[in-house]
Amino acid sequence: MLTQSLSRRNQPFALLAGGRDYPKSLRRLSPAHWRCRPGESPVWVRLRIDVKEGDLLREFASAAYVPVDAWLAVMLDFQWALSLLAHSLGCEGAARMALESRVRQTPVRLAGTPALRSWQRSLARGRGLNLGSDELPEVVLPTRIAARLRTLDATGALASGADWPLARESELRASGLSESLERFAVRFPDS
Repeated sequence: MLTQSLSRRNQPFALLAGGRDYPKSLRRLSPAHWRCRPGESPVWVRLRIDVKEGDLLREFASAAYVPVDAWLAVMLDFQWALSLLAHSLGCEGAARMALESRVRQTPVRLAGTPALRSWQRSLARGRGLNLGSDELPEVVLPTRIAARLRTLDATGALASGADWPLARESELRASGLSESLERFAVRFPDS
């Protein structure tokens, strides 16, 4: 998560931002709840969305009881995994059926680290989160997902918002196996 501290380790970045007394507007504090999967390298991304799309994104995240950033990260990862599976199986319908089957056959396991278990709890129940604020159009996404934003579309995630239950179930199982959702979706059943 991003912090305000100016330790020796991040002083070069402070110098790039104008020295030790860089403007407070450049500082970011992460909230107490998970915005992206633990262990991922977070990066700030400015989305190109209009007000209606931002409201729809907030609505989907609120209905799922997760922060906007977490909802979008899981949905973008799910979209990518589904597209890879569709490419290997020939069509999206077959990919969706294969993923649904994998989800049914794989029990949710308790994740191996406290941070991943907390992530699983936040996705499974979504309680105890302060969902009243976000920083749209800016979101925190894992670097590996943000790197694909040229091929992934935030508005595409909004269009497939009804896929949240399958995306969430896939992510819960992937977290328990200490895998990315992408790896969970495309791995062979016996591996």
